[in-house]
Amino acid sequence: MRISEAAERAGVLATTIRFYESIALLPEAHRVNGQRIYGPEVLDRLAVIRFGLKTGFSLKELKSLFLGFGSRAKRRQAAQGKLKELKGLHDRVELMERLLKEISLCRCGTIQQIAERVLRSDGSDYSSLGTRVSARGNQRSGARTSFSKLRQL
Repeated sequence: MRISEAAERAGVLATTIRFYESIALLPEAHRVNGQRIYGPEVLDRLAVIRFGLKTGFSLKELKSLFLGFGSRAKRRQAAQGKLKELKGLHDRVELMERLLKEISLCRCGTIQQIAERVLRSDGSDYSSLGTRVSARGNQRSGARTSFSKLRQL
């Protein structure tokens, strides 16, 4: 099939296919009279690329995965690495959701009061962030710095 048909069937632009070919993510196509001709297997590969990109793999990671696609161990290792990365992102999103929920419910007037509410709300230990705010709202060392760290999350 010509590149235009492959692109249409895969739901991508022909320029995308050319780019994937240029970075060796797709094998070089056979040419007939200067036109790229692809077999049906290119559609499978494009589907895997599209799925991989949607699930967070970079083009570089996908290329590495394709190079070792015959190796079950390499596929398993790539999947486990991506799962670990997603777990970290999931934990970060949960923390962000808790922080935003507390801020939205707070009728606090100062950053110190917000910090106190956040620290009291879920009983989590934020000591790894260096946050220490007393019950009276007085700041101890590190409270300003650590709240900015919470905002960065």
